[in-house]
Parts: sequence; structure tokens; C-alpha cells
Amino acid sequence: MYDPLYVDEYTAWLHGQVEKMIHEMEKISPSEVAEKYRYLPASVTPFPGYFDYSVNPFMREIVDCFDIRSPVREVNLMKGVQTTYTTTLENVLLYFMKQIKTAPVMFMTADAELAQARIENNIIPMIQLSGLQDIIRSSDSSNSRKTGLTRDHIQWDGGGYMVPFGANNANKMRMFSIMVMLKDEIDAWPDIVGKDGEPDRVSDDRCAAYWERRKIFRGSTPLITHSSKILRNYERGDQREYNVGCRHCSYLQVLRWEGTNKENGIKFGFHWEFQNGVLDLESVCYICANCGHTHYEIDKEKLFSEKEGAQ
Repeated sequence: MYDPLYVDEYTAWLHGQVEKMIHEMEKISPSEVAEKYRYLPASVTPFPGYFDYSVNPFMREIVDCFDIRSPVREVNLMKGVQTTYTTTLENVLLYFMKQIKTAPVMFMTADAELAQARIENNIIPMIQLSGLQDIIRSSDSSNSRKTGLTRDHIQWDGGGYMVPFGANNANKMRMFSIMVMLKDEIDAWPDIVGKDGEPDRVSDDRCAAYWERRKIFRGSTPLITHSSKILRNYERGDQREYNVGCRHCSYLQVLRWEGTNKENGIKFGFHWEFQNGVLDLESVCYICANCGHTHYEIDKEKLFSEKEGAQ
């Protein structure tokens, strides 16, 4: 039987629930999350303070590939040493913790001990120093003794979590369905683990339930060419590289250790001199492949700057 009083009460209740809902969601990219919230201590960087991509602009586009609005599903970063890769990987995690909140994340490195050490030495300090301790929260809100933080996982507000794994323990990850897979230094991973096969492939399978929304990050310094896992994966992608513009002729080029331009004969790359058998630090420079102009340490910030044409 139609009851107008009941309908009116229900409509009023429903209207009240809708009013409580968030009218709009802040659209903020992973790189913007890092610059807004992340604080770096002097113990991990020579540039302590709030994070700023002016130090490593070549990583901005990489980290923004992990925006849930980006169509990119996998990123394979073949890198050198001391290129702020670790900071970039942690910035990806920070984005999913602070902004997305609901995604299940897995962090994998060569072995479980290294993965747990990364949590203790890098990830937990990142959260604490950025003033974000309040987002760490157990999914079991009924148990006050559970804090959401153990050696085996981190849980945060919204229901998301991160579990660490070692590539040598690939057989133990079968119980997890993962949306975001962060794979660290994969060239140091074993080729085969027991009867489970290749850890890289096995860990990809954990993303099957989220395949259309998956975000996979593989990063490593390459080791031996013919067996390099990161090289093999890098070659599957579009193989983009960061180009910097010469401060003299604006010629865009990828920095190489050394080489010779076959068209003009210029020997380009890094150059330095010794004084009485000791490296003269002020002599260290980079020679342009197009015009031979020399770039010194003082030129580095503008050389890498996107505002100056780097891309």
C-alpha cells in the first residue's frame, strides 16, 4: 500500500546521505602529491627539505605514469646509480597511500629481508617525517591493538595496504591479488625459483584480477647484457630517454659517457683532467655532441630543466 509519509521520510533520509557525500574529488597527480607532502631528511639526501622535482625533473613524467587517469600500465626503468630512483619508487607508493587509498600494493626486491629493511629504513621514515602517521590504520578497526604497521605489511586509511616480498619467496604470494606492483632491482633477482618459475612472471600473475587497471613498476641498474631482465623489459616499451639541450646550440641529446659524432667528428661526453695525479674537480665537464660546447657543474640545473627545453 502506498504510504506518502513513509516515502517522504525515506526521501529525506536519502537526501541527507547524498549531502554527506564528497561533491568532488581533488585531482592531483603523483608528482604533485610528492611535492605537496613529502619531506626528505638530511640522512637520505644532500638536498633536505620538502621534495621538489627541480632536483630530478627527468623522473616527473615517470612517476606520473602511475596516475590512475594515465593509460600507462607498465613502466620499465633502466637506470644508472644515484639517479633518485629509490625516491621515485617511494613517491609512487605515497600517491597510492595518500591519494588513492584503496589499492593493494606489493613491493618486491631480491629477498624478503631487503624488502623489510626498505620498509623500516625508508618507507616508515617517509611517512613519519612527512607528518602522515595518521593515515596508517588497521583494516580491523574493532581491535585497538592492531596499528596497521608490522614487519609484514602496512595498512592505511581507506583499506589499502602494502606487503613486502622477496623474489626468492615467490611461491608465498599466491594468496594476494595486487593492483600496484613495485619491483626493485630486478637484475639481482634469481632467474628461477623452485617449481614456480621466473619471479617476474609469477608476480605479474598477482595482478590478474586488476589487469585492466594494473600498475607495474620495474626498475634496475642493468648488469649483464645478455641476461638483463630490465633490458629485456625496457625493450618491450617505447624506450624513451631524457634529452637535454646544449646551453650553446640548443641541440637535444641524451647524455652518454663518451662517443664520437660521425657527422662532424666531435668527441663528446664526459671529460676531466688531473693535476699532479689528482682529479681536478673543476675540470669535470660534459661536451656537446653537436658543437663541442663544455658544460660544467654550474650548468647542470639548467641543463636538466624542462623550462630550458629538456624533455
